[in-house]
Amino acid sequence: MAMGGGMGASASPQALLRVLTQAGATVTEQSPGVYHFEVSVPDPSGEIVADRLVGEVTVGADDRIAKVAYDRTSRMARSRDYTVRLKVVIELSGYGLPVQVKPPAHVVVLGK
Repeated sequence: MAMGGGMGASASPQALLRVLTQAGATVTEQSPGVYHFEVSVPDPSGEIVADRLVGEVTVGADDRIAKVAYDRTSRMARSRDYTVRLKVVIELSGYGLPVQVKPPAHVVVLGK
């Protein structure tokens, strides 16, 4: 949900870097295909008074995002001492391959 879902919404490095740049992120290329970013984003709801993301985007040989990894630190408005820290890793692969999705065993599928 970081940045309105923009952190994992696209396989396009250009689209993600555009989202980061529009949010005011500092983005630097650490090595070929590896981009470090840091950004503090406002929360329109006002529930989060400080929201900081620091991480890396790794672009694969196919010029698509292979991995997005970041640490998110959010301080909640309800208390100055209430801070949430998350470590998020999104790995993408198998672009274009068919996907078979099975419902969980305890779910009843109507119409079958």
